[in-house]
Amino acid sequence: MAYCPKCGKKNEDEATYCNSCGASLRGGRTEQEREWADNCAGGPRFAPIIWGAVLILIGLAILVEGVLKNIPGMPAWVNQIDFGWIAALIIGLLFIIWGITRLSRR
Repeated sequence: MAYCPKCGKKNEDEATYCNSCGASLRGGRTEQEREWADNCAGGPRFAPIIWGAVLILIGLAILVEGVLKNIPGMPAWVNQIDFGWIAALIIGLLFIIWGITRLSRR
């Protein structure tokens, strides 16, 4: 008899999946488990894109604040850039996207 690693129920030795909960008895994840893991917490499709965009914007802000503003002869508009509203915009958009993804899963 094979025991299910997820629920502990007895199954036949030849069984591939648990008769009680459907978990794989062969050690690999089932298609349903892979799909659930991919859709959990934003999924692998959106998280890298969002975090990549955030890191690019943070890098641009550091570049302008730390490097470009200290170069003599730069145009006046470079010294007048204010990143406070950009940070608020990014944070607001992230919360909106997060909320939409949470609602779309229900």
